Amino acid sequence: MDRIERITEMEARLDRAGAALAAYEKALEAYLAVQTDIKALDLYYAGGDWRADFAADEAGQLPENLKRGVLSEDGIYNVLTDNRVLFEQTQAGLAEIGRNDGSNRPLTANDYQRQAMRTLNPALGERDVLINGVMGLCGEAGEAIDLVKKHLAQGHALDRERLAKELGDVAWYLAETATAIGCDLETILAENLEKLRARYPDGFDAERSVHREG
Repeated sequence: MDRIERITEMEARLDRAGAALAAYEKALEAYLAVQTDIKALDLYYAGGDWRADFAADEAGQLPENLKRGVLSEDGIYNVLTDNRVLFEQTQAGLAEIGRNDGSNRPLTANDYQRQAMRTLNPALGERDVLINGVMGLCGEAGEAIDLVKKHLAQGHALDRERLAKELGDVAWYLAETATAIGCDLETILAENLEKLRARYPDGFDAERSVHREG
């Protein structure tokens, strides 16, 4: 490639990059701005208001000309799901950029799972991985309990450094168990947060805890 060809190619790359970054910046501003709306929809859908409004619609209590897409079975759910998927795809894209350019970036749960499972015994079958995972969770949790027991009941100083290491071992077996059932950790954590938001939309509530379902 001669100098003219090289400059021409790099100029085209510069133009494409500039246009793409400008479009991304505009889309990102719109995406971030709408998160307030998505949060409000999430709270509305997870709380009792949506169910009450849906029941009123089913009972014919709302005007016929009222726009009511928000009361459809899948309307808000699809928006919340699409928002989460887009966020995860954005994270994955940024993670790939980080891997390619060698920059430092925060460790994600899925990063940890992938790296930790490199130390999984390859001789274990799927059934054995599952058994080892759940047994390991119980065993390492027991190690953590023992440290706290010695602190509370036997006068030992709380060994925070060792407790942190035991929690790391718990994380390894959590990753193994998730791998055994074909799940990634970030999906498990996200679904758990969704459950908690539905159960306690305004934060922990003792009354909701006593009378919760599931």
